[in-house]
Amino acid sequence: MKQIWAIARLTVKAAVRSRFVAVFLGLLVLGVVVLPVLIRHNGTAAMFTQVMVTYTLVMLTSLLVGVTIWMACGAIASEVSGCQMQVLTTKPIARWQIWLGKWLGLVLINGIFVLVVGVMIYGLLLWGARGLSPEERDLLAKKLMVARGSVSEEKVDRTEAIERIFQERMNSERADEVDPTVLREQIKEMVKTRDEVTPVGTRRRWELKFGDRTEYLQDKALFIRVKMQAALYDPDNQVYTVRWVAGDADGGGGYYAREVEMIHNAYREIEIPGKAITKDGVLRLEAWNYSRGTLRFPLTDQLEVLYPQGSFEVNYLRGLLVILFWLATVAAVGLAASAFLTLPVASFLTITILIVFMSGGLLTTIVEQRTIGDIDDETGKRTTAVIDPYILPIFKGLHKIVSLAQGASPISDLSVGRSVSWGTVGGAFLKQVFLLGGLMAVSGIYLFNRRELAGLQGGGS
Repeated sequence: MKQIWAIARLTVKAAVRSRFVAVFLGLLVLGVVVLPVLIRHNGTAAMFTQVMVTYTLVMLTSLLVGVTIWMACGAIASEVSGCQMQVLTTKPIARWQIWLGKWLGLVLINGIFVLVVGVMIYGLLLWGARGLSPEERDLLAKKLMVARGSVSEEKVDRTEAIERIFQERMNSERADEVDPTVLREQIKEMVKTRDEVTPVGTRRRWELKFGDRTEYLQDKALFIRVKMQAALYDPDNQVYTVRWVAGDADGGGGYYAREVEMIHNAYREIEIPGKAITKDGVLRLEAWNYSRGTLRFPLTDQLEVLYPQGSFEVNYLRGLLVILFWLATVAAVGLAASAFLTLPVASFLTITILIVFMSGGLLTTIVEQRTIGDIDDETGKRTTAVIDPYILPIFKGLHKIVSLAQGASPISDLSVGRSVSWGTVGGAFLKQVFLLGGLMAVSGIYLFNRRELAGLQGGGS
């Protein structure tokens, strides 16, 4: 362990001696200070948070990913081309210790960057909040500068209805022309859409269970977070009236109702008092369609009720930890490439791997549809059925690896005041650092051990 820490300290000292840390930290600080000045907000709490939290953290993460790729890919490759690594490997230290020490040093450097700039962003957030109106500051405290948990409606089992319709369709005359798997998915979407639609003058109901949190939330402000879509979108009439009813007069709780103007395909947060939760811990909600057309409340973006769960400061710290874990994974990928390639080639390979990681949505679609091509809407047949059996296993393997890098976005959660739980932090460490980073470490150490150093001069790979 002493050898690993020694390499880590040398990595940090080398970065400090080259003035890289000071220069890059100065650029980060300048960007964090200048960006909120250049991007003006409209005086609302939501836009203020968008500028002060979302934009600054996105800029911080983007810059750090770029510089981590550069540092990681050069950590071994540059020293090999400069012959320093050949000297280092003559010391009584194993190559796996060199690799881990380099990685730990990069994580420490990133930790310094994230900590310093994170504290600055928090300070600017407090300072800038003084310029908001009293009403917006109150909204900022209740909706954004807080850690909010969420409760959603329990999932409804539609299996029986789907299976009944499926059997009816399979007994039809054209059953031999239809792929059963595709047909079942189409019926599943049809049944789901049927439950989403709310015609004019009708209502959509929800029941959410709060359990033992009921008493704590009685004097707290809750927020319904919901997305509404117009079945027939009219660009000239983008505002739709919905009457929201919360509570149950017969259930021992409060009863509250208000009309809300909602915008097509946009999230809206509606404040309701915690007293709307009944004594048995159930919150009953109704949305009455008072507009001029059919509305749709999509199940994929299901309604949830947000409630205060903790402080913003602790939540902010957890979000920064998740960002640091992602940077640690990027460092592991770059070091693995640097272990057997030159700096330019290692950088190219690292960027390619990160692009694959960010293509998780496409890989998920391919795996779920079981085809890399298109599906005929009429017959349900795949256009690439001939090659799918040979190509799909590759995509399934990639999907399993890429899924380790997927997870909740701490930046988007912080921007809307949503809680970044310790479970999320632990999951990010387990999947991104331990599993994915460990996979990169094993690969990188193996390749580094196999690399011949004695005969390399002037940048050979």
